[in-house]
Amino acid sequence: MMEEIERGAEIILNGGVVLLPTDTVFGLAANVFDDRAVEKIYQIKNRPKEKPLPVLIADYKDLLKLVKTPSRLEGKLIEAFWPGPLTLVLEKQKNLKKNAFSNKDTVAVRMPDSELVRSLIREAGTPLATTSANLSGELAKAELSEIKEEILENVDFVLEDNEKRSNIPSTIVQVINGEIKILREGAITKEELGNVLT
Repeated sequence: MMEEIERGAEIILNGGVVLLPTDTVFGLAANVFDDRAVEKIYQIKNRPKEKPLPVLIADYKDLLKLVKTPSRLEGKLIEAFWPGPLTLVLEKQKNLKKNAFSNKDTVAVRMPDSELVRSLIREAGTPLATTSANLSGELAKAELSEIKEEILENVDFVLEDNEKRSNIPSTIVQVINGEIKILREGAITKEELGNVLT
């Protein structure tokens, strides 16, 4: 598997798009700092340009390449749910004026509970701009066999494993004025999030 990870990392560093299995669904991934590679993801998925791409990281030092130091509550969420199916919307570093962020002041970040994905990120040395591997408006896919040919024929490399995915998307949250706001319900429940506050 290490050979495939090294190959995937090489493709990412050369501006390619990799199809990969996360802990939730299959995704499209590219170097978040490479505008042309990010543009390929938008084209493959037919995703509206005004919708920013989430970012996957391998560890905390990756997070600080993207965002300002998290608040105390954001830090508690990170400690409780990473790695895992929680996406946090955080204030991005001011110097990041890249395609993936759609000129937003925030970035949605997640540390997946997938050793394969985190190993790929470490090998490439860059966080990954990602989105589910389906056409915009369609349901995300948990199995490689479910992914449409028009997606498969436009990616540069396919990574796969034998893990079972939940097919339940991550929960997306943002801390606003000291309160947790759920932007999308997913694998982590409102009750589980509330337990962080107690």
